[in-house]
Amino acid sequence: MQAPSIQSGWRLRWLGVATACLGVAPLWLGEDRTPEHIASAGFRHLWKRSPGAVAQFQRALELEPSSPFRWADLGEAYDETGRRDLAGDAFAQALRWGPRVPQIGLRAAWHYFLAGQQEKALAASARVLAHSAQFDDALFSAFATSGTPVQDVLAGAIGDNGRAARQYLLFLLDQDAKAADQAWAHLDRLGAPDTPTETRYAAHLLNRGRYAEAARISHRAEGASGNVIALRNGGFETEWGAGPFDWEVHPSGAYVVSSDATEKCEGKRSLRVRFLGNENVEMSDIGQRAVLPKGKYRLKAQLRTEGVTTDEGVGVRARGGSAARVLASTPRLTGTRDWTEVSAEFEVTAPDNLIRVEIFRDRSRRLVNQIEGIAWVDHVQLEPAR
Repeated sequence: MQAPSIQSGWRLRWLGVATACLGVAPLWLGEDRTPEHIASAGFRHLWKRSPGAVAQFQRALELEPSSPFRWADLGEAYDETGRRDLAGDAFAQALRWGPRVPQIGLRAAWHYFLAGQQEKALAASARVLAHSAQFDDALFSAFATSGTPVQDVLAGAIGDNGRAARQYLLFLLDQDAKAADQAWAHLDRLGAPDTPTETRYAAHLLNRGRYAEAARISHRAEGASGNVIALRNGGFETEWGAGPFDWEVHPSGAYVVSSDATEKCEGKRSLRVRFLGNENVEMSDIGQRAVLPKGKYRLKAQLRTEGVTTDEGVGVRARGGSAARVLASTPRLTGTRDWTEVSAEFEVTAPDNLIRVEIFRDRSRRLVNQIEGIAWVDHVQLEPAR
């Protein structure tokens, strides 16, 4: 394998990283003979691409022959002057003296990438990822810059490291969709996904139109039984907003949405919507996505109202298909009504259809149209219709 082509600017950037890892201040002046100050002089030469860098780092190494940092300094100086074999020997010593030091593994990995030694680069990267999360982004960027195939990264650097596998997936979600799928498969084989990672990956799939996969992963993250037809938290028993297939509630200046533990049809809580009487509002911002196979369905919910004005009350509906058209709407309740079950049936004609269940109110066309009052919603369900 040929060494990857990496611009000199990258090299200088990594010299800065190396200096920071070393803890060497840029004290270029003075006659201090400590290894740190001699190394500082070496970095000055190296920054200027001067041949004197190697000699300075050799002097520092003589004072600290068992320091992994001095060996790594010398290895980088050899790299910068084109002596790859000597650089490799120096980094081998650096890893020998600092096998668990993440900064040493990071610098060694970069050398091996420059030298085209992918297997060794990934092995050094694995050391870093096993002992520190600090350099995740630096390593993941190096994998991408060097053109290392994702499967090789997963096999050689990530391995069975669940923490690193999760972070690598999250990195790839913003970079390469196909590579992210490979990283997910690896993470899933390890049995190492956590809820935040599953939620992020489900949202990624949803945005790519892979609705059924997104729903399965999202429901698994929530501990559901695997029935993707079921709505999550239909009784509003827990906080909403946990993922792409949970209730979405957006703020409005015309109504206030809250959880209510004092008024409920069943369970311990319900959803409460208090209209402020200042607007003829069209309400559609309270909703949840679901993925439905082809078939007939019944949408139902329990509603209660108190003093809801105007002719347009509160109901529940399903939207989906092209242009998110309304598939079905339940009757809307106005005035003051005790708990009432409302329902509507609809049919899905395409497989894995993405729909949205909404708690809604349409605008009134009457002169007196600014809605006020309170509506409660509980036990929202989707079920097959016979």
